Amino acid sequence: MLSEYTANSKSQWKAVVSKYYIEDAQLDPTLAITLNDNWIQFNLRYIVDYKKRRSVKHMLN
Repeated sequence: MLSEYTANSKSQWKAVVSKYYIEDAQLDPTLAITLNDNWIQFNLRYIVDYKKRRSVKHMLN
Protein backbone atom coordinates (compact mmCIF):
# COMPACT_ATOMS: atom_id res chain seq x y z
CA MET A 1 0.00 0.00 0.00
CA LEU A 2 2.69 2.52 0.98
CA SER A 3 5.02 1.50 -1.85
CA GLU A 4 2.31 2.12 -4.47
CA TYR A 5 1.47 5.51 -3.01
CA THR A 6 5.16 6.45 -2.85
CA ALA A 7 5.70 5.47 -6.50
CA ASN A 8 2.72 7.57 -7.61
CA SER A 9 3.87 10.47 -5.45
CA LYS A 10 7.36 10.38 -6.96
CA SER A 11 6.07 10.68 -10.52
CA GLN A 12 3.73 13.52 -9.62
CA TRP A 13 6.41 15.28 -7.57
CA LYS A 14 8.86 15.21 -10.50
CA ALA A 15 6.28 17.04 -12.61
CA VAL A 16 5.82 19.70 -9.91
CA VAL A 17 9.59 20.17 -9.49
CA SER A 18 10.13 20.64 -13.22
CA LYS A 19 7.14 22.96 -13.62
CA TYR A 20 7.81 25.28 -10.67
CA TYR A 21 11.62 24.91 -10.41
CA ILE A 22 11.53 24.04 -6.72
CA GLU A 23 13.99 21.95 -4.74
CA ASP A 24 13.54 18.19 -5.00
CA ALA A 25 12.44 16.40 -1.80
CA GLN A 26 13.22 13.03 -0.28
CA LEU A 27 10.12 10.86 -0.84
CA ASP A 28 11.44 7.44 0.17
CA PRO A 29 10.52 6.21 3.65
CA THR A 30 13.17 6.98 6.27
CA LEU A 31 13.85 5.63 9.74
CA ALA A 32 15.71 7.58 12.45
CA ILE A 33 16.76 5.95 15.71
CA THR A 34 17.44 8.03 18.83
CA LEU A 35 18.96 6.53 21.98
CA ASN A 36 17.79 8.23 25.18
CA ASP A 37 18.58 7.52 28.82
CA ASN A 38 15.72 5.09 29.32
CA TRP A 39 14.44 4.10 25.89
CA ILE A 40 15.00 3.87 22.15
CA GLN A 41 12.91 6.19 19.99
CA PHE A 42 12.09 5.28 16.38
CA ASN A 43 10.95 7.99 13.98
CA LEU A 44 9.49 6.66 10.71
CA ARG A 45 8.71 9.12 7.91
CA TYR A 46 6.67 7.97 4.93
CA ILE A 47 4.38 9.35 2.22
CA VAL A 48 0.69 8.55 2.67
CA ASP A 49 -2.66 9.96 1.56
CA TYR A 50 -3.59 12.57 4.18
CA LYS A 51 -7.09 11.08 4.48
CA LYS A 52 -5.62 7.71 5.48
CA ARG A 53 -2.79 8.86 7.74
CA ARG A 54 -4.35 7.69 11.02
CA SER A 55 -5.36 4.27 9.71
CA VAL A 56 -1.90 3.70 8.20
CA LYS A 57 -0.21 4.79 11.44
CA HIS A 58 -2.44 2.38 13.37
CA MET A 59 -1.65 -0.43 10.89
CA LEU A 60 2.11 0.17 11.23
CA ASN A 61 1.94 0.15 15.03
